[in-house]
Amino acid sequence: MLCCDQAVSGIVVMNLPTALSFWPPGNSHMAAFMRAADWSTSPLGAPAGWPQCLRTAVGIMLESPAPVAIFWGPERVLLHNDACIPFIGGQHSAGLGSPAAKVWPGVHDSVLKPILDRVFAGEAVTVEDHDVPLRTNQGRGEWPRVVAASFSPIRDETGVVAGVFHLLPPATQGLRLDVAQGPRDAEMESLTRLVPALLWQSDPSGAAMRFHPSWTAYTGQSPDAARDGGWLEAIHPEDRPGTARLFSEAQARQEPLETELRIRARDGRHRWFQMRHAPLTEPGRGVVRWIGAALDIHEHRLARDALAASEERFRVLVSSIEDVFYVTDLEKGRLEYLSPSYETVWGRPVATLLVDLSGFLDTLHPEDRAAFLAGKERQLRGEAVSIEYRIRRPDGAERWILDRSFPVTGRRPSLAAGVASDVTDRKRSEKALRASEERLSGIFASATVGLSEVGLDGTFLQVNDELCRILGRPREEVLRLSIPDVTHPDDIAPSFAAVAKALEGEGGADLDKRYLRPDGSLAWANSRVTRLRHGSGRADSLLVVTVDLTGRRAAEAALRHSEHRFRQFGEASTDLLWIRDASTLSFEYLSPAFETIFGLPRDQVLGGNHVLRWAGMILPEDRPRLLDDIRRVRAGDSVAQSFRIRRGTDREIRWIRGTDFPLFDERGRVERVAGIARDVTEEVETHDRLRVLVSELQHRTRNLVAVIRSVADKTLAGAGSLDDFRDRFRTRLDAIGRANALLSRLEEGDRVTFDQLIRSELAAHGTLDGDAHPARVALSGPPGVRLRSSTVQTFALALHELATNALKYGALSQPDGRLAVGWSIVDGPGGTPLLHVDWRERCRLTEREPDESERRGYGRELIERALPYQLKARTTYQIGAGGVHCTITLPISSTS
Repeated sequence: MLCCDQAVSGIVVMNLPTALSFWPPGNSHMAAFMRAADWSTSPLGAPAGWPQCLRTAVGIMLESPAPVAIFWGPERVLLHNDACIPFIGGQHSAGLGSPAAKVWPGVHDSVLKPILDRVFAGEAVTVEDHDVPLRTNQGRGEWPRVVAASFSPIRDETGVVAGVFHLLPPATQGLRLDVAQGPRDAEMESLTRLVPALLWQSDPSGAAMRFHPSWTAYTGQSPDAARDGGWLEAIHPEDRPGTARLFSEAQARQEPLETELRIRARDGRHRWFQMRHAPLTEPGRGVVRWIGAALDIHEHRLARDALAASEERFRVLVSSIEDVFYVTDLEKGRLEYLSPSYETVWGRPVATLLVDLSGFLDTLHPEDRAAFLAGKERQLRGEAVSIEYRIRRPDGAERWILDRSFPVTGRRPSLAAGVASDVTDRKRSEKALRASEERLSGIFASATVGLSEVGLDGTFLQVNDELCRILGRPREEVLRLSIPDVTHPDDIAPSFAAVAKALEGEGGADLDKRYLRPDGSLAWANSRVTRLRHGSGRADSLLVVTVDLTGRRAAEAALRHSEHRFRQFGEASTDLLWIRDASTLSFEYLSPAFETIFGLPRDQVLGGNHVLRWAGMILPEDRPRLLDDIRRVRAGDSVAQSFRIRRGTDREIRWIRGTDFPLFDERGRVERVAGIARDVTEEVETHDRLRVLVSELQHRTRNLVAVIRSVADKTLAGAGSLDDFRDRFRTRLDAIGRANALLSRLEEGDRVTFDQLIRSELAAHGTLDGDAHPARVALSGPPGVRLRSSTVQTFALALHELATNALKYGALSQPDGRLAVGWSIVDGPGGTPLLHVDWRERCRLTEREPDESERRGYGRELIERALPYQLKARTTYQIGAGGVHCTITLPISSTS
């Protein structure tokens, strides 16, 4: 509590002894008088502020049946018990708490002061046969008495003599205690009646001891048994050796002894006694005898031992506790008690503060002095005060103090007690906790995930903005709700199961769940539940971390939908779609078209790095280029490629055309490679066929133009008129047209066969009409002899000329004429196949022989000159008595 002087206030914590509120204890007249007395005018002050050594001595004094007085302090203030009242008389109430000089003004300086000075100097004094002034009960006159009395020093905690303990024998009612005063037995009997004590006396040597019957009455030991040291048998075994030694030492030094010991009663129980054994001397004779008494102090001793034990426990308590205890007199501005822990906390000596409080305020932090003084004002008003302030130790360290004080109830309202605790560590912890809580609050408020503290009953205790956004509710509304209020009904049971799991274990629990929003929509979230432990170690609440999965769920659903569409697309497409891992080149996706195009089941290449098996299906001449394309795609390029494979099912070579391209991750790195491919074998073959046809067309066009030019030239040269030219030229163009018609109907790779060509030409001349010319034309030879396309037009013109001449002049111009056309394949040089055609006519010669010009006409020129030159053919042409005989041998297609 707060302590202060008139100018400076200070706070020091102290302990308040338990007897402070009711002291001194006991039912004696003087104990009650001391509790009721006003000590404000006494030099001693209130008993609450008396030193412990004085309080202990007063306790012994009040419980002693013998007359005991205490002279305390420089003023020799008098304190006494009930047995001392006869020595002080009716003025004993005025003498209590007064200096001795005021109590015995007539004899103080001459008799009492010299004795007390010797004792304050440290000497124990015994006074025998000395006149001591006694007051009558009426306060009239003084009776001189000769008594044996002792004066013993009382030392304080530092060993300095602070007072005198004065033990007197009881008032003897006019009996002198000297050798000349009556028989000693009568003397002892008088003492026994006055004082409840065990008495004895002995000779000067101390050996022959005579015990008063009170000894036998108490101990049950007979006088004979008590002689010659037998009385020691009545002493407690633990006290017996020490008692014998003290008696021996006292006899040797001829000095009085005083001790406390336990004496056995008749019933075998031991009680505590205060024993005094002192010599009586006479002038010139020395020690004439020893007298002794043992006063029963059992209850006092037990009370004193209990008090001593309590005080020892108090001393140990205040010495071992770090808190500082104090008792202070607010009115006088001084400390009544200060525990030793003050030196540990403040780093300053206790004695300094006990003597002077004026420097205490300087030990406080300047910023806290005003609050301290305000607390002192409240304390002076009798309030209980609790304040915190900082102190500065001599070593410069700064400490926080929690000071709690309270008024002490009793007759002195100025007394206060309290405790001051060093709470520096707590303050540091609180500061660290506040900083941690501020950081946590900042994290809590700015977190990008939903955070909430939830009570064990499921109610929200605190939430952050992100959780409010997820729930679609304002903070005030959320704090009025609980987990079931915002959870989809199907997810309530799993939510409480997660809470139970979090409370049972250390790792927490999490689940994906749906939250209900006020607009009826659902918010998908992952909630992780962790128990929060507070100071008691109990799980008082839960921390729930909520991650919004609504967008991710929607994206996942869209992705699944997209993947479903992609797979549908891939499953339905005749093109091959594939995706590989860029690092391992293992397939992640392969559409069913792979099995059709490559002729292998998909499961043989999915799920592993089968790039070598795949590459093995590619023709060796295309493989290096394709593998290089894959390296380029892994580096980030897109490539278009064409290559050939040998299909797995039928080993057929197939043309593949596709595009390979990279797939990048969010950081722009190639994560996968993908491609689209298709079987283009038919396209390639069609392209090749078209290319050949175009080339063939160009070649044929050139040949046709050349043939037409030649036909035109030859026809013009042999025509007699334009009409004649026109007729001849048209028929020859028709022949060329028929040949081209045959060529135009051919598929890629096909050839015009000789039988097609001869039949077409003869049919054009009407010579194969069975009704008009039955059996006049005989054709013989193998069918399907394939002609070279480049020879068809010229070869057709030759056959046209032969047929025309046969109709005009030869076998087909006469009813009985016959035409036989035969053909065969013969081997030419180097095994080259050749077509050998034999054209033979049988007829009668016409009445008019053709002139030389006719014999050397266009047809013969074509056969004998043009065919050998243009077609590398061998020809013969003869006109005999039976008609025309012509042979043509020319190269044909190697596929014939």
